[in-house]
Amino acid sequence: MDWVCEELQAIGKKMLVMFWDHASWHISKMTQEWIAAHNQKARQQRNGVRILVCLLPKKSPWLNPIEPMWMHGKRKVLDPSRKLSANELAERVCAAFGVSHEPHLVNIDDVV
Repeated sequence: MDWVCEELQAIGKKMLVMFWDHASWHISKMTQEWIAAHNQKARQQRNGVRILVCLLPKKSPWLNPIEPMWMHGKRKVLDPSRKLSANELAERVCAAFGVSHEPHLVNIDDVV
C-alpha cells in the first residue's frame, strides 16, 4: 500500500479510497495500525496520500464484483494433487487472469 500511495502522490492525488470486504487480512490489527500510522504521517507531512477504507457489509458478495472472478480463478489455479510453491502459484494466478508476472521484492518461497 505504501508503494501505491507513493505512485498516487507522484501524480498529485491526496486520497486512496479502498472498498474492502471483511477478509481477515483487511481487518487485522496489523493492517489497521499500519493504515493509522500511515495516515498520521501523511497528515503531519501535509503532502502524503491518506488511505480511506470503506468496508462492505458482511456476507454481501454481490457488492464485491471481484468475488466471482476469485471463484473461477481458484478453479483454474489450484492443483488438488499437490501443494504449489509460492512462485508456481503466482505464475498460475497471473496466467489465469491474463496479466504479466512481476518479480517479487523478496523471494516468496523463502518467506512461506
